Amino acid sequence: MTHTNNLVKVNALNGLVKADVIKVSSLSKKFANGDRLQAPHTDIAGLYINGKKIGTLGVKPNTVVEVPGVVRVVINEQAKDARANTVSALHITLLKPRSGLKVGAEIYVGIAGSIVF
Repeated sequence: MTHTNNLVKVNALNGLVKADVIKVSSLSKKFANGDRLQAPHTDIAGLYINGKKIGTLGVKPNTVVEVPGVVRVVINEQAKDARANTVSALHITLLKPRSGLKVGAEIYVGIAGSIVF
């Protein structure tokens, strides 16, 4: 089973986090011999956090970028086990109030997940 999510011109928190293109996919597969494959994947182009361009090609899973006292962004956030996997291109957590949201508010951008029994 494969699940995908494609986004263009992402703008979160009035430009604090922006991306031109986000593509996420989640693949779960069970083979005839019982082996399983879990393959979450993220591609992001043109990612900016607080006005700074962030290199995203080949970014490792669960890479953290923090603007101290403002925002914490996990890029390519992945979780997987033998049966399932999930991937979020961006997991944004506010470290101070912004855009009407409270400290600790979380925003997930570009999510995919899959499971196989």
